[in-house]
Amino acid sequence: MDNWKHYVIHRFQHPYREGVSFKMSKQNSYIENKTLHLKVTNCTRETFLENCSYIGTDEVDGNLKCGTRDKKEERYYRNNLLPPFQAAMLQSKTKFRHVRIDIEAQVAHGDFLFSGMQLATENDAINIAIVRGNSELKDTANNEVGGKSLFAGVLRKSPDKDKFEPHEADQFFRSDEHFGNRYHTYSAIWKSDSITFKLNGQTYAIFDNKEIMEEISLNGERHIQLFLTVGGELHFPDSRIVKGGNFVHSNAKISSIIKSHVNSSSWVQPKLSIRSIKVYSTDKNEI
Repeated sequence: MDNWKHYVIHRFQHPYREGVSFKMSKQNSYIENKTLHLKVTNCTRETFLENCSYIGTDEVDGNLKCGTRDKKEERYYRNNLLPPFQAAMLQSKTKFRHVRIDIEAQVAHGDFLFSGMQLATENDAINIAIVRGNSELKDTANNEVGGKSLFAGVLRKSPDKDKFEPHEADQFFRSDEHFGNRYHTYSAIWKSDSITFKLNGQTYAIFDNKEIMEEISLNGERHIQLFLTVGGELHFPDSRIVKGGNFVHSNAKISSIIKSHVNSSSWVQPKLSIRSIKVYSTDKNEI
């Protein structure tokens, strides 16, 4: 923990709309056999998050992100606003710029689980790997985007700063088996004008949108960010992912909707497990 800190916050509010609270708990983040495990568990129904990472003066917004200690409001928040699951997010205390990063990991396998491995600031993130936990999942064009498909790209705040916009690389990798079945090494080589993404040492995607790359470079150094979450408009966008029923993230009752669509007992592996993270300096000639 000399190198990492927990990000503690509820993530069901706009623009994330995820079915989790990120907590600092040995249930949700622990080291076993020299491997870091981030695990999703059922929510313990606490209405206030100790050591919440949110800093602000807006009481309503603070209650949404951290919960409340007010006993009069506790029942309301417990029944209407608390996410159904809790998980963990870790951020490196050290920041990096223009590097190559290799992460050896086994991603989560289960409906609407999402394993996050990023280089991130408050305004954007380089998604080192995008693997959705579902065994099978279709997008609106009937393409398979579940756990046998590996994507990568960039997440940034829109000009109005009110929501995040995902930008995936044009290329992707399709496997014969779910990526959560075994460990793989996911890599990103971040240069000033492009990001090269690799799987087990082999390049499968390059992101080089000039406007976005200039913006990423201007935002400067960024933390390594690791997390495991459930659902969310950023990772399972309503405009692209077919989820069925009334599973729409803009619905005010998104917590109960996620709970009704997710059978956690059927999750094959509700963990993101990481064996190693290696960060190297790089230059414009590395491929």
